[in-house]
Amino acid sequence: MLSELTYLGLEFPDSFTITRYSNRGTPFKKIVRAGMPRIPDNSVNVAVFLYRNKEDALAGRANGGTGFLVGFDTKSQTPCIHGVTNAHIACNFPVIRLNTESGKPDAIELDPADWEYHPEYDVAVTCKPLPVDVTIHEIVQINHELFVTDERIKEWDIGLGEDLFMVGRFIDADGGAAKNVPSVRFGHISVMPIPLFHTHSKKTVSAYIADMRSRSGFSGSPVFVYRTPGGNISQTIKDGEIDLGNNFMNFLGIHVSQFDENLESTVAGQPPVKGLSGMTIVDPASAISELLNMEKIKKARNAYMKEKIEEDVRFHRSTARLEGAVDTAKGDEILKRMLRTRPQPRKAAKK
Repeated sequence: MLSELTYLGLEFPDSFTITRYSNRGTPFKKIVRAGMPRIPDNSVNVAVFLYRNKEDALAGRANGGTGFLVGFDTKSQTPCIHGVTNAHIACNFPVIRLNTESGKPDAIELDPADWEYHPEYDVAVTCKPLPVDVTIHEIVQINHELFVTDERIKEWDIGLGEDLFMVGRFIDADGGAAKNVPSVRFGHISVMPIPLFHTHSKKTVSAYIADMRSRSGFSGSPVFVYRTPGGNISQTIKDGEIDLGNNFMNFLGIHVSQFDENLESTVAGQPPVKGLSGMTIVDPASAISELLNMEKIKKARNAYMKEKIEEDVRFHRSTARLEGAVDTAKGDEILKRMLRTRPQPRKAAKK
């Protein structure tokens, strides 16, 4: 089964009065609900889990991280999908595990060399589209057109306090060997992109800071930014009305890591210990786009699309020939029955 995250149907519990206009320009009032959205059930399947090897994947062993699938439009019946995760995950846990229609997980065997790594950001994408089967796998892809861009940030005035959620792997309760069971965590944009030192890549690059708790296993999780009616407190609400034209749900970036924090030791006289602060680094969607738009990645994607389209053409041609052969066989059988049937005498015409 293949589905796509283009816009999540967010549900709003509280109400606002808005003004709408008919086709003839006549204004009318409408009540809409606003508030904390309920995330649609299928949105959690956007996350896939990553493991060191196929054996670990099928056994559901604890080590690993999270990834997700980015899809491209294709004229073929077969989807064109790349895997995405952190570079520090792909080089150690390259095998992708995803759910199937039968309820059991399946593993796509990849090596670290099957991933392309960003030279600065902690981001990696598969060098070629993944060999997924929509008749077998449960696939929720993020359309690359859902990515937040600099233009969208300006157009929608995306800024501090915007609501976020990420979908990832909570290792203590991830479904084990039975199936992937992703978890959802919520937060807000704390700092718009500024230069930040990345522990794994040892690079300083521009990234978001999110006030969103995490832990091991969530590395590589997709992070979404959304705005519901009434979610922008900088808007002026007049007479109980609010404009719904600036509400959205888009892919902001990829969760990388959390800042360390000195925590007080529970042992008297011992120095502070390192812990997670709850402040998360999110690399921007643009870093993923840079990889997906690399010439060699685009070349591999175009070759894959061409191959699948040609396969579709060959299938349709063979199907047409088979149907033609069946029609011919039916005609031959009818003719044979006619030849075996003796002519019946004509009835005498009535006078």
